[in-house]
Amino acid sequence: MLNVQGENTCSQSFSCSDFYMKFVLEKIASLIFFIFWLDVHATKLNEMLNFVQSTINK
Repeated sequence: MLNVQGENTCSQSFSCSDFYMKFVLEKIASLIFFIFWLDVHATKLNEMLNFVQSTINK
C-alpha cells in the first residue's frame, strides 16, 4: 500500500515539475524574444537620434 502511494506521489510530482519546466521555458523564451526585440528597436532609435542630432548640429 505504501509503495503504491509512493509511486503515485512520484508520478504526480513528475508531471508537476514537467508542467513547471514548460512554464519556465516559455517565460524564458518570451523574455529572450522581448530583449531581442528591444535591442533591435533600441538600435533603430539610436540611429534616428544620431540622425536628428547631426541635422540639428548642421
